[in-house]
Amino acid sequence: MSIAFNVKQRIGYIFMMLFLILLTIAGFFMGIDSWKEYLQFPESITYSGGDTFALLSPLMMIPLTLLIMDPIFKGIRAPLEKDKKLAKWMVYTLLIIIIVPILVSFFYLNTIERKGYLACRGTPTGFTPGAATKYVLDLSLCKKHK
Repeated sequence: MSIAFNVKQRIGYIFMMLFLILLTIAGFFMGIDSWKEYLQFPESITYSGGDTFALLSPLMMIPLTLLIMDPIFKGIRAPLEKDKKLAKWMVYTLLIIIIVPILVSFFYLNTIERKGYLACRGTPTGFTPGAATKYVLDLSLCKKHK
């Protein structure tokens, strides 16, 4: 038995889908922008593992967006078989989105350490404590803002 959605609910799902798509695109491009900077190895790097997470976010948002399609375009809930497949996809991608940033952080931080970068004390300006670390080639750069 399918659950039917009225016009008001369908419009709500449209806005939800647009929000998810915009959030995903914004996060993805922020991740790309950050990684472009990281790979240039400037003299000062503010590294956050969340940037890799943002870069991979489309993997998680695609199935969520696909789940919203049936209520929007057909007015009914997605078939159970489709729900199960997308749920499995979401579990696998969630594992990937958790594991990959940890591995990338490990390898990237080892790389910048080998290149002579030093971690600054404290939290970089504009970041939540523990969310990012500033790395510099010269400790005198720790006090300077970008």
